[in-house]
Amino acid sequence: MIGILDKLCAASKRSNNDTKEEKPSVLVLFLAEVVGTAMLIFLGCMGCATGMVDMDVLPHWSGLNFGLTVMTVIQTVGHISGAHLNPQVSLGAVILGKLDILLFPVYLVGQTLGALAGFGLLWVLTPSDYHNELCITKLHTKLNVYQGLFVEVVITALLLMVCAAVWDHRNSRNTDSTPVRFGLFIALMSMVAGPYTGASMNSARSLAPAILTNSWSNHWIYWVGPTVGAVLGSGFYKIVFYQSIPII
Repeated sequence: MIGILDKLCAASKRSNNDTKEEKPSVLVLFLAEVVGTAMLIFLGCMGCATGMVDMDVLPHWSGLNFGLTVMTVIQTVGHISGAHLNPQVSLGAVILGKLDILLFPVYLVGQTLGALAGFGLLWVLTPSDYHNELCITKLHTKLNVYQGLFVEVVITALLLMVCAAVWDHRNSRNTDSTPVRFGLFIALMSMVAGPYTGASMNSARSLAPAILTNSWSNHWIYWVGPTVGAVLGSGFYKIVFYQSIPII
């Protein structure tokens, strides 16, 4: 099975426009997603432990922190696996033809294990008094479940439209600042949607804290919302924009 996936992974990396170089093996793709997602959760969630800081913290601190973390991770493993770090991004990549469907489980397992490893390490290194502050995604107390679900659908759809635009061959000349662009987008979404739902957009990112803190309230929203959003965002871009003819 691994041999078949190794042959297919070359097709999954066409979005990097790097066909002359040797393609990474399935194991390397897997490890890149494990390491990248672990970095995302460890560093991103570390910035959410605001109680560890003996000073007043700005309300958008965690959003900016996640944005800078995403920028760093993409710079580190983006050229290897694409730095999906997110099952919904990988799903969108499959829909857009940027990732072979047989590689999707490899990415999914890698992202899940990476999230658990990153959050587990942070859990061990953080005093127990602050465990309840560590990155648990939950709805604002005044939001109902349908509002929370819709927020996750919309912001994940926007995320996948940004991904699709970056992967679009017509945009290849603008990829020199891809890590910065993604980092700023994640920072924006975290700042504006964080108070509503925690701005997950990523089932693996929500799963790890839920497991270790045993916090499952409305957890289904963080699977259904991002998944629906990923299908809608990538599907819309593929149907409407991939088929369009550039004006210039």
